Amino acid sequence: MNALFEAKQSDHAQLVVCFDKEEIGSFGNTGAQGRFLFHAVERLLRAAGETVSEHAVMTALAESKALSADVAATVDPNWPEVNDLRNAAQAVADRAQEIHRQPGKSGASDASRNS
Repeated sequence: MNALFEAKQSDHAQLVVCFDKEEIGSFGNTGAQGRFLFHAVERLLRAAGETVSEHAVMTALAESKALSADVAATVDPNWPEVNDLRNAAQAVADRAQEIHRQPGKSGASDASRNS
């Protein structure tokens, strides 16, 4: 977020997009396979006075630059009961090691009529 706030003014749109459910294939309306980013780019094109079509949105996305990052929150020893210990990152020295013994968010529901 700091990089976005501190970025120099540009003629190009600058976005920070955060997705969920990467551990189950980014499905659902909060995952990268959802339509959120597509619709956001569609609105940006429309606001810029561009002709909006699926091809125009896909071209804009294909010509974009992206930086991807992920985080791993380890189990807080003061609150172990709020974690699924079968599917939680464990602290190993100075890094986090993700251990997936269960299928993650399988069966997750986004409660969206459009998903």
